[in-house]
Amino acid sequence: MTIEELKAQKEQMVEDNIRIVRASLELARVRAEMRILENPNLVKARVKAMLRQEVTDKLTSLNNQCEALIASMPIYSNRTKQERKWNPSKQYGLGNQVALLTGLLSGIQYSAAEHKIQLLALTGLSEDVIESTLEAFGSPAYYSNNYGIVIDESPFDIDAIRDNVILLEQALNITLDDSKLTPSFMRAKFITARSLAEKTAASAATTVSLSHQLVQID
Repeated sequence: MTIEELKAQKEQMVEDNIRIVRASLELARVRAEMRILENPNLVKARVKAMLRQEVTDKLTSLNNQCEALIASMPIYSNRTKQERKWNPSKQYGLGNQVALLTGLLSGIQYSAAEHKIQLLALTGLSEDVIESTLEAFGSPAYYSNNYGIVIDESPFDIDAIRDNVILLEQALNITLDDSKLTPSFMRAKFITARSLAEKTAASAATTVSLSHQLVQID
């Protein structure tokens, strides 16, 4: 047998082994699929995950479409000295879908008037519902560098949040994962923000005090 024949035989053996491995993997995949289909709980979990992903994809797509729309309609901002951009402000700690939804709402709410008209038409959302929802989320306490003080929180209204979420779900034709939109999660979010604001304020006060001491020494 020539060297060329041996090489061809080796290549054929490699290809045969690859086919065998691929067939084995495909068989394992099919068996795994069958086990899922035989288990109602696994089927339910799979369908739920698929539906959840569809909602996440839709909210992500809407945010991307809003960003693209604003980019296609350049409006100069005298405040930032540049063209307006899509600038969503998300509510974190309440789940990815809530973050995407609140980002969408805030991005529309604080856009330029010319952009807002187009964004509302694009999403099919109501300006009143957007405003009401964002107000219902309140605002946690934070430390203001400009004023050197802790700005108190504006309280949240969990009932108003839930009512508005229903309206938003109908408008967007989605079912939001709102499992973390509970009083306990919201309270924890506000407590954490207050604690961080107070720590930042204390740290800033210490820095100022040390600066004054150094000046006196000089």
